[in-house]
Amino acid sequence: MSTQTKPANDRALPINPAHLQQAFLAVSQQRRHFPADADIWHLRRHWPEPKAGLLAEIQCGDYQFSPQHRLCIKNGQIVHLWSAEGAVVIKLLSALLQDRQTLSPACVHVKGHGGLKRTVAHI
Repeated sequence: MSTQTKPANDRALPINPAHLQQAFLAVSQQRRHFPADADIWHLRRHWPEPKAGLLAEIQCGDYQFSPQHRLCIKNGQIVHLWSAEGAVVIKLLSALLQDRQTLSPACVHVKGHGGLKRTVAHI
């Protein structure tokens, strides 16, 4: 069996431990009211252990998302939720890519693009 080597990542993002920590803190804040058995509490308790490995996986492009969890909340509504680790990665990448991406003026959901009033006026 031959092992395939991965091509060099020529579009690497400048991700450092501070960026990862900011994303982790943002997800921790968002999920602070989650129940005691939610995976965010396990990630928070053991954060120093997976932090370095997670950063290395993201930087070399080897990170793989786990499937979303399908949860039924109290009112019977179904919610699809990323794992805590996956949410940290999504938060990290969205923060880094936000500055690199040009947004169309048609994206009225973005702050400063007019919102509902502009949409109604346009229609």
